Amino acid sequence: MSVLLLGGWIWCLQWTNIQLYYVARGFRLIKHIPEPRMSQLFGRN
Repeated sequence: MSVLLLGGWIWCLQWTNIQLYYVARGFRLIKHIPEPRMSQLFGRN
């Protein structure tokens, strides 16, 4: 049981990392789009 739990936990961690990576990439792409609305929303650095 513990091996299964550990495997599922590692898989969940990897899946979360992949999702975070793609979300960060998406935000970077959105930042590069020269749209006034988008720059107002995301360009508050």
